[in-house]
This record gives sequence, structure tokens and C-alpha cells, in this order.
Amino acid sequence: MDPLDLGLPAGTVVDADPATITRFGGRVVMGGAPFRLLRLSPAGAAHVQGWFRGEPVPDGVGAQRLARRLVVNGMAHPRAPTPRPDAAARVTVVIPVKDDPGGLARTLDALSRPNDGDSARGASGGGARRASGGGGGGGGATVIVVDDGSAEPVTAPGARIVRNAEPTGPAAARQRGLHVVETDFVAFVDAGVSLDAAGLDELVAWFHDPAVVAVAPRVVSAPRDDLVGRVEQTRSPLDLGPTGGPVGQGRPLSYVPTAALVARTDVVRAAGGFDPALRYGEDVDLVWRLERHGSLRYVPAVQATHEPRADLRRALTQRYHYGTAAGPLAARHGSAVAPMHVSGWSLAVMALVALRRPVAASFVAAVSAWQLGRKLKGAIPDPYADGAVLTAQGHRVAAASAIGAAVRPWWPVLVAAQFTPLAPLARRLALGSVVAAARRTEGDLRTRGETLAIDVLGDLAYSAGVWRGSLQARSAAALLPRLMTWPNDSTH
Repeated sequence: MDPLDLGLPAGTVVDADPATITRFGGRVVMGGAPFRLLRLSPAGAAHVQGWFRGEPVPDGVGAQRLARRLVVNGMAHPRAPTPRPDAAARVTVVIPVKDDPGGLARTLDALSRPNDGDSARGASGGGARRASGGGGGGGGATVIVVDDGSAEPVTAPGARIVRNAEPTGPAAARQRGLHVVETDFVAFVDAGVSLDAAGLDELVAWFHDPAVVAVAPRVVSAPRDDLVGRVEQTRSPLDLGPTGGPVGQGRPLSYVPTAALVARTDVVRAAGGFDPALRYGEDVDLVWRLERHGSLRYVPAVQATHEPRADLRRALTQRYHYGTAAGPLAARHGSAVAPMHVSGWSLAVMALVALRRPVAASFVAAVSAWQLGRKLKGAIPDPYADGAVLTAQGHRVAAASAIGAAVRPWWPVLVAAQFTPLAPLARRLALGSVVAAARRTEGDLRTRGETLAIDVLGDLAYSAGVWRGSLQARSAAALLPRLMTWPNDSTH
């Protein structure tokens, strides 16, 4: 199903994305990721201006489809809907577990804990409730525990237990649980992840929109006062940050982990469910197949917690294994696994800057701004001036993406390049990546140093995994940039 075929439900309130730009009396809306330009009729412009002032989406196919287009393109975001009182009866929680009775107990406890009103203010602007801080409102959801060959069979009072005699892996375990789900929605929650009943209700509420097929909360690391615990408070590989929005290939949020995910049961089955052949990356694979059936959203206002890895060795091993998924994912999804999505113009500018050719880089940047100005001509009063500003922003975002990709996953190339004429370029890219990582660190000097060191080690481990997976799959898709053109121009 193409989400654009379904209008946004009447009564939905949407907020403009902070990066969205309106011009020409609201007749032109620019923004989203990838960047797009919408040309609006006077009636469409009036609708959008009203919505951005807080007016709800009205009845009417045209207005509802326009609102949908803004949301799908990431130019606007719907506000959280009100949970339904019957939410719990409509969802089944599937919990895969292997030799982790303590983690299973924490997950079950969070799902059954009554709401005590405790909440933490989230960076997204809404009330962000950590799962360990209280649930309620929707307790009583059906729970299926899939014991994936634990040495000692697990117990889970009040839950249905499905046991595998031998370990099959997380994907196959979740898939077995999916087979026996009978409710409209299924929530996959890993053992050791705490998602409270109220948070589950809030996630289910998003399915009032018929185009939404899956919703994920923010998965944060539980506090623990040791080296790995302190680092994972800000660098957990499961934590996608405080900014919500649509999920999919080529977007700022390209995937969400299935450590905690709620989806329409029939759509997950129609998409084929989890691929048992994937030991790692099965969540990315499922999310990208679900995207063909509708919209997916990341909702950081709802938070779940997970326990950090026991020690540094296990934390680095986890990142390495995540990297090995690149090859199998490339075999299934091609260039969607590219480390960066960038326009050819930006790639040329960055290459010339890195090679210390500032005049040539400035010329290419000027030509790209002129080309964008031509596309904007007739749509806005000053197309070339706005085109220059937007082009500069695009090149800046692309440069930030490239600096991150220089270590993840290009680190082996940078090391090898030290023994070639490209050594100065490789050193600048590596240094830029380390500096960018340092700027992301928080806390006192000790904490920042620890975080930076493990950040770099984690990127090296991930990079090693990417190269191994790519070599085994005989695919370079996870190593090369994906070239794009922009902006996409459409009229409504």
C-alpha cells in the first residue's frame, strides 16, 4: 500500500518539522529528508498555514492527502493520538528469550506494573515515560514467551510459553511466536527490555491511522555506574535519539530496532515476517520490507529500557556482529545499505575540498546552486538566492554524513591509504571523524575521554564487521555512497 493513497485521518493535528521552509505566501513548502519541494494551490497553502498554527486536518480527500504528503515527506509530524481504552485487548506481546530468566522477569514486570504517574520529560517535547518508571492503563495484553532452547526451561506465570528444543536464533524465535498471535497487533519485546503497559497503549494508539503499519519507541540504556554503562547512556547502538519521525530507506531514520516494535499482525505476516536465515540485521530487513506496505514511525516520547552489555569485550563484539549484517542485507536490499546517501554535486565538492582544490570546489558548488535555482525559478520570488542557501545547507549535511562514514565503515581504507600518496587526505578524514565524535560527547573530562575512546573502538569493531560481511557476500553496496538528485519537485 502506498501511504499517499490514504489521506491523513480528519482531526489529526500536525506540527511543522523545524527544518521545513515555506515561501511565496505558503505556496511553496520545502524540506524533508530527502529534500523535496511542494508547489501548492492557494487552497492548499491556506490548509498548510492553518495546520502549522494548530488547526486539525479537516474532512475532504484533497486536504487529507495533502496532509499525508507532508507527513510522509517528513515536512510535518502528527501529534501523539489519545490511547484507546481497549488497547491491551488488541495486542499480543511476543518475547523471545534464551538463558536469560532475569531479563525475562524484568520485561514481564514492566508490562504488568500499574501506573504510578512517574514520568520523565523527553527531549521531543512530550512526556517521555521510561518503561521502568511505571506503566498501567493497558495492562492485560496477551503475552507469548518463546523459549529458544534455554538450558533450563523458563517460567512465566500468566504467559503462554512456546519452547524450542534447540536454539534457532532471535529471528526464528520471533517468527514462531508470530505464528500463534491472534490479535490485531503484535508487539515484539526482547527479554531484558522494559516497556510498560502505558507505553504499549500509546504505541498502539498510532494505528488509528490506517497507513501506519509499525511503530517503535526509543530504546535507552538503563543506568549503570561502570565504564560500559556510562558510555551506553549516550552511545547505545539501540538508542536512535530524541527526534521522532518517519522511518525508511534514505531517511534520517532508516530503520528501528525490533528490540521493541509494535506492528499490524496481518501486515507483518504479509511481508514475510522475520527471516530466520539472518542472525543479525533481521530487524533492518523486516523494517525495509514493512515499508512496502505502509508507513513506519519512531516515537521517542515513549521509552523502553535495556540493560547494557556486561563488559567492554561484549559491547565491542555486539558492534562487530551488527556490522557483519551489511553483506546479507546488501544481497537483499542493494544500495539501501549504503553508508551515506548523497547527491553527486555534494560528493564532488567534498572530494575537491579534501584534495585541497578550493577554487574548483567553489566552482562546482556555484554550479550546483545555479542548477537548483533553475528548478526553483517561478516557484519562489528569489530562486537563486534561496537556491544558494539551500545548496550550502545540503553540502554541509552531506559533509557531516561523510565524516561519520569515514570511520563507519571506511576505516580500513583510511589505514591502508597511509602508505599511499592519498595519506594526507586519509589523515584529514580520520581526524575529522574523531573530532566529530568528540563534539558529540557529554559530561566531565573523564567521561568524555571514556566515551570518545569507546566510540572510536566501537566504530572500528563495526567497520571490521562490515568488511567481513561485504567480502562474504561479494558486495560493495555497504561500502559505497548512494548517489541521489535533489530536490524532488511536485505539485499539489
